[in-house]
Amino acid sequence: MFDQCKRLKSWRAAVAYEAGRAWVGPPAAVACTISAEFVFERPKSHWRKAGELTKTAPLHPGKPDIDKLCRALLDGLTGVVMVDDSQVVWLNAHKRYGSQSETFVTISYGSR
Repeated sequence: MFDQCKRLKSWRAAVAYEAGRAWVGPPAAVACTISAEFVFERPKSHWRKAGELTKTAPLHPGKPDIDKLCRALLDGLTGVVMVDDSQVVWLNAHKRYGSQSETFVTISYGSR
């Protein structure tokens, strides 16, 4: 998903758009902490017709790599809610399967 440049650009733009809707004011210029949860919908191949997971379905998503997800997220937030992603002093991220693909982000400002 994220190794295709077209999708990556549109996802970064979506992050910037949603962050801009939630953030009021200029980008912050202080240290921040970020918590991110990346949720992926399971592919149809993971399911049996009875609505049960197949025995070979993985418990956790593989690709995209979590470091690439975080990089794309921080790129989308830069210039919108923070001046530069070098301000991030703590980053907590995980990915999981869910009923639909979505991303949840919490940002705290000031020292941790």
